[in-house]
Amino acid sequence: MLVEYPEYYNKFRCIADRCPDTCCAGWEVDLDEDAVSYYGIMPGPLGERIRACMKTEGEFCYFPLTKEGRCPFLDEKGLCEIILQAGDGSICQTCREYPRYYVQAGSYEQRDMSLSCPEVCRLVLDAPLPFRWIKEETDESDYEESDLTPERNRRLQEILRERDLEIERLQGKIPVKATPAKARGQQDVPREHPADRYRSRQCTDQEAEEQKVSQYSAVRKIYTCSGDDRNLCALLRKMEPISKKWTALRDELVREMESAASVSSENNGGGRDTAFGNAKKEGTGSFGESQSLRDSEENLLYHEGSCLDEWMTKIAVALTYRYWIDAWFTEDGDIASSRRLRDRLLRLTFLLCALRSRAIGAKTPGPEQAHSDILFAGAAEGAALGSSFARADLEEIARIISREVEHDEDNLALLKGICG
Repeated sequence: MLVEYPEYYNKFRCIADRCPDTCCAGWEVDLDEDAVSYYGIMPGPLGERIRACMKTEGEFCYFPLTKEGRCPFLDEKGLCEIILQAGDGSICQTCREYPRYYVQAGSYEQRDMSLSCPEVCRLVLDAPLPFRWIKEETDESDYEESDLTPERNRRLQEILRERDLEIERLQGKIPVKATPAKARGQQDVPREHPADRYRSRQCTDQEAEEQKVSQYSAVRKIYTCSGDDRNLCALLRKMEPISKKWTALRDELVREMESAASVSSENNGGGRDTAFGNAKKEGTGSFGESQSLRDSEENLLYHEGSCLDEWMTKIAVALTYRYWIDAWFTEDGDIASSRRLRDRLLRLTFLLCALRSRAIGAKTPGPEQAHSDILFAGAAEGAALGSSFARADLEEIARIISREVEHDEDNLALLKGICG
């Protein structure tokens, strides 16, 4: 079996009590069969307490959350009491594997990690571009050769090839080209990747900036495109909320998008608006600002565009690697739904970043502004009103979105366009 994973995959280490958004709160912990059997015979007070906390519904067994929304075994220091008393080997599969995930398609296994984990967000955004992947051949396999028909194997290879080409496009890789008048025996010279040349400081500052703009242009076209905003707004309304924080962020964004659409419609004589989100209306939006959603987008790009392009490119590459393989499990094997999901997630991330940037950039907060600060509380540690948008803000937004989408099949299906 061929196993593939990103270079930063093996660098992950849980930061436990130092985590700003613990995975041991907000989610019920599903227990696998081995864990249920093990806990069923675990001796001592810990075993008795675990069995008292276990809840069964049909075929499923889990630890329900406390009234504070935390795992019953998460102590006041943010540490797992089961690990502290019985060791790492005593936790269930869910806790042992998160934030890692594994997707097996025929003789291929894809490994990666979820952006819903703060440490994974940091690793992804710390990793230098272009991202690199490690491939290993293993003897382990859960599939039968007879299950993988030649046609299915061909489509699998096509999907992986399309994914790799898409990642190269997002990262701005330039294909090797031969010189038209190449002399006999002369070898083609690969053109340097812009990021490599930039890092080596072998170019002027102006050349470096031009290369960066060119390198990230493919991703910027995705996250600044408002053509699908109507559908995105409707889908946000339909998505099942997982947390109160997400619900507040979603409602705030939907109000802004609908307000912009309404004003745009008025500006077009009451007809269908042709530029969803491009309007400006004094006093709209719960930030108490006259600035429209589109103005907020443009201001963020103006002030933080260079850094934002690089960060968003890393997220785009991570999402492409994560979701392109899903096409293999569909009836037609089409990657369109995976592309639609990625593009909507990038657009959603950028829109929330624009609102966050506008909120922390306001100089005179009023009652409405104070409300928006609560929505983004903890987005960037130490970030006060009047400070600038930072990478920590993007990490928080990406993490909240991932928690809402990646761990809910219905929400995934909505954004893929399969439902609704």
